[in-house]
Amino acid sequence: MDSKEVKKVEDSVKDTAKKSLMQQKNVGTKMQQ
Repeated sequence: MDSKEVKKVEDSVKDTAKKSLMQQKNVGTKMQQ
């Protein structure tokens, strides 16, 4: 893999992590209501 491929993978991993964090926050706010 060249550096471009590595960057793509890292970006997608970060994006996935962000999305799962947002989902956890959404679930948390729903449970509090």
